[in-house]
Amino acid sequence: MIVCLCFGVNNRAIEQLKEQGCDTLRQLQNKCQAGSSCGACIPELKKTLQENGKKAAQDSSRSC
Repeated sequence: MIVCLCFGVNNRAIEQLKEQGCDTLRQLQNKCQAGSSCGACIPELKKTLQENGKKAAQDSSRSC
């Protein structure tokens, strides 16, 4: 399923980035640009990040 229409990012790509250590919205935006244009997908991105105990904070010292 496409999560970010602006950049064509699907849920599988988000899951792969999570497995690589991306656990914040900012990290996802830096890696795949999802959520960095119109912002309509941000709620879904946050929901996906919060699954499995991950938090969707804007900043993190950890990088993926």
